[in-house]
Amino acid sequence: MRVQHLDEIKSHIGCEAFIFLQDLLANPSSAEAYIGKWVHFSENKPVKCILLAQSASSKEVMEYHNQYSDIHVTLSGKDRMYVGENVKETIKNFDSVEDYGLVKVRKSKKYLIRSGSFMLIKPGVLHVNLLESGAIKVVFKLKKKND
Repeated sequence: MRVQHLDEIKSHIGCEAFIFLQDLLANPSSAEAYIGKWVHFSENKPVKCILLAQSASSKEVMEYHNQYSDIHVTLSGKDRMYVGENVKETIKNFDSVEDYGLVKVRKSKKYLIRSGSFMLIKPGVLHVNLLESGAIKVVFKLKKKND
């Protein structure tokens, strides 16, 4: 698990999504029109994204996915990502339609995702993020390949 520079993202999200991301970075004020809305891309890669200007209010409850990887990209400001281990309590049983479950964990590790960086969260990884005030991020959802 590591924070990566945006130079490494294109192979994960494809050209169409990468161009969309470049446009957002070049014109940050345009991001506000997309906040809270899903954007779908038509390429071969099964990818969609959502822009967020708010996050969880606590690092106590974490989510996980089974069908999708998340790529968290900070457009402006800072995002603190917490990755957990050792489930303490199930808060919401896994929902296969919405592809998420919620748990409390015993331990977590913090990563700082600054503007212009991203973090890939693979299926099954327990995580939660806390955006600093005024920060904007985009989360790309990549459908897991069937083996």
